[in-house]
Amino acid sequence: MKKKTDLKQYPIIRYLCLLLVVALLFAGVTFSRYQTRFVSKNSVDLAEFGVSYTIDSVNTTSFGNAYYWQWYNGTWMDQGNGTESTVRVTLKNDSAVSVRPTLRLEGPAEFWENIALQIAPVTGSEGSVAADEENPLTTQLVIADLVKDRELAGDDEVTDGSGSTEPVQNEHRFTYGDYIDWGENGSFDTTKNIERADTDGDGEEEIQSITGSDDFGQLGERESVLAMRGKITETKDAQGITTDFSGAVTATRHSTTVENEPENSWKMTISASMRDVEFSLGFTRQNQTTNAALPALYLDCEARVPYYTIEIEFPMSVEAKSSDTYVLFLTWTNAIRAKALGIEFPTGDDADDREDKTVPKTFWEDLVDQAQLTPVTAKGTSFTVTGYHFNYTDVRYSTSAGGALAEENTTVRLIREFAVPATEDSPATPEVRAYQHIARLHEADAVIPHDMALNGDYYVCVGSTPVYVAQSRLEDLSDDFDRTTLKTMNGGTTGTSRYVGASEKGYSTSISVSFVQSSVVPSTSATI
Repeated sequence: MKKKTDLKQYPIIRYLCLLLVVALLFAGVTFSRYQTRFVSKNSVDLAEFGVSYTIDSVNTTSFGNAYYWQWYNGTWMDQGNGTESTVRVTLKNDSAVSVRPTLRLEGPAEFWENIALQIAPVTGSEGSVAADEENPLTTQLVIADLVKDRELAGDDEVTDGSGSTEPVQNEHRFTYGDYIDWGENGSFDTTKNIERADTDGDGEEEIQSITGSDDFGQLGERESVLAMRGKITETKDAQGITTDFSGAVTATRHSTTVENEPENSWKMTISASMRDVEFSLGFTRQNQTTNAALPALYLDCEARVPYYTIEIEFPMSVEAKSSDTYVLFLTWTNAIRAKALGIEFPTGDDADDREDKTVPKTFWEDLVDQAQLTPVTAKGTSFTVTGYHFNYTDVRYSTSAGGALAEENTTVRLIREFAVPATEDSPATPEVRAYQHIARLHEADAVIPHDMALNGDYYVCVGSTPVYVAQSRLEDLSDDFDRTTLKTMNGGTTGTSRYVGASEKGYSTSISVSFVQSSVVPSTSATI
């Protein structure tokens, strides 16, 4: 189907603007390029263009902060299948032309530099995340390996399953150093290569180096040499806080076996920037009198952090009037001392609460008593606490206003955002108390928050199965917390306690897709 637009009355600048607006009306998500064909002096035809994507399912939104490889009973054991997060994405093309998609992943560098990523087409039935293990789109890509120098972590004192400790030659754990300057013609072999040599003459060969990728549960065999170029630059101040993060690294994969094999070709660009992001820190709580667990406290924070935008250009087109589905496999690789998880929060123990602690001694008192915006500067990080939230798991609800209560309870998040004082540039903002329903996209998916809005006497979360919670019921939830509930026994010593440390850290990440008409994409037939 084609649209014809009469352009007689428009000068050339307005004509271009009009054409862009018309084109965007056809775009379901992101419109990158379009093709025009002049049929006369005063008119133009525009091919039908309609594209969209959906996030069909997410099996989990959390990762355990642990090494993927564990030393157990005298050998290295991997965590195995099922430890990765899977995200199922469907790309739909209702256009009259074929399109090429680009997958865009965004989030803090602290997250992505500890992720192994692999993408595969879906071959299972609808609702399944079964992927093509024989022919995945990409090899497994450890993001940190593409941007940073790495070396073996060295021999470790590792405790095995029996509880004994012994020195272990490390084959899987690495430390990362400076960012790599790939220049214009670098290369990276995704195959794992281990070089060994008997350097001390004892007849035992020892590991000298490990290059390429490590095995974090990847699908199938699709190893290759990536053409690399670019560099990422990081600048820090005297306190170790990153002040600038910029540059980009591009990895290109072409077929090394069959000429002009587009399904084996793709390009990934990792772009660095500084970005203001929101994150949360989770703290366990306990009623000191009854020894009962309470809902965890999550501090809501903001910080300016190193940030990645990762774009992967798919080699194959989504044909006209069709759809394709892919699964992203995200595997956590390392145990890290994450920024903000490594902060020493006050312990409540006078002997240990020094003024040179990384967080002020009065942190919890100020937070509880004054409910103020709390700036925190610590080793290698600086952030501001903007509020806090709790997840209550025992909230009664109904599926309609005034309807019968459901047999099972649901989870509601109570959010308290602190008031922001007025400045010369902006007025004061009041404290905000809000609610979110914590629910799944589908039965087997992870839970995610959905905003709830007040409608009459009910807070409502709309969707395929709406949730109604009486206003009075939610307002009974307490948004206060007692600092004593953040304390735990000090090493089992009777009568002494200290504040718990942060046990969780949560960031927001973004997944999106853009499209470009296939006929304007450069050829990917080159080989290396």
